[in-house]
Amino acid sequence: MPEFLKVLRKFCVLFISDDKLWTKFQAIRQTQNGRTKPIQQVANKIKQLQILLPKISDWQCYNQLLEAMDPALLQEVRTNINDEMEWNDLIEFCSKHNLGIHKHTSIKKDHKSKNVQKIHQ
Repeated sequence: MPEFLKVLRKFCVLFISDDKLWTKFQAIRQTQNGRTKPIQQVANKIKQLQILLPKISDWQCYNQLLEAMDPALLQEVRTNINDEMEWNDLIEFCSKHNLGIHKHTSIKKDHKSKNVQKIHQ
């Protein structure tokens, strides 16, 4: 029976090494391929990998979140956050600032595209 379970596990349980998961954890970024994801998505991905790799501490999650943040967002929130904050409070705070930055950026892009349209007319 134990031998059967070993074979069954090989076929039924997806094996991902801790090294691969750790690499995925460290590679999490808010901006990839020119697209910026909401910080909430980034935080969720960090916590998902923490569940898969229990050796990842809350402190490491906090630092990975800082690493993953878009530089504009990090600059905006850095002085008002710390690793003592509850995770949900931290994400809520960052999300508010993230939303503000994206609204400002989209207004600038919209304004630029209108100026380009005027030039081409």
